[in-house]
Amino acid sequence: MPKEQDTPLTTDSWNLIKLIERLAFRTWPAEKTIECGDFVFRASQGITKRANSVWTSTGSPFPESNWLEQAKHFYERHTLPLLFHISNVSPPGLDKQLADAGYIVEAPCSVLTGETAIVIANTPDRDSSDDEWEITVTPHANSAWIDEFLLAEQFDASKRAFYEKVLNRIQPLKGFFSFKINGQCAAVATVVLEEGWAGITNVAVVPERRGQGIGRVLLHELALWCKDQGAHHLYLQVVQDNIPAWRLYTKAGFTPLYEYHYRREPLQS
Repeated sequence: MPKEQDTPLTTDSWNLIKLIERLAFRTWPAEKTIECGDFVFRASQGITKRANSVWTSTGSPFPESNWLEQAKHFYERHTLPLLFHISNVSPPGLDKQLADAGYIVEAPCSVLTGETAIVIANTPDRDSSDDEWEITVTPHANSAWIDEFLLAEQFDASKRAFYEKVLNRIQPLKGFFSFKINGQCAAVATVVLEEGWAGITNVAVVPERRGQGIGRVLLHELALWCKDQGAHHLYLQVVQDNIPAWRLYTKAGFTPLYEYHYRREPLQS
């Protein structure tokens, strides 16, 4: 299982975590950002924690300025709660400082990594089913892909504009995967490639297709595409209590590298 947050890190592990945190930051560009030293304040209408939190995974010390007051003012202006993204490469002492101030832990997650070739070897190609399977990849999140993503995630239409904007703000090379069976959406995923790494996000299988092995086939196709694009390393983020996702990814050859979580400001009495 994942390592504890305070596990001592080797220099190589620390550098790798810092790299992946930076790459992952670029897979989910917020609508509004302001830098405070090396911290980044992010706001995007309150949809998703990643796009509405203070990114602190810089590998640098605290900003010299009154960073906490600046963060409070930024999120007050956007009528959002103050939320911090905390990882192994956040400044030492930050998590404890926030905990002592009553900030609450939310959404503990782990980041898993894998070698592209190993994931390909550990996942199945399409079988000889009579069903007609079709997997397509587009370079942009077009309207049809957004429809399928909302369907697979069971999100309502009110979130459509947010996802259209955030996905099309991604700058590195990206691929939006659509998996259809007999012409009907079965699953979707996004891959973002940079510096020889591929970040896998937005993996979602429609509810009626879950438990049918679709996720493993989709991972196989994702890894093949990443190999063709020159990415030999993969990473992804998974919520720690998502047991089916853990089972899928570890069987495919992914292993835990580090953890992160969020700290939310305490409710006002």
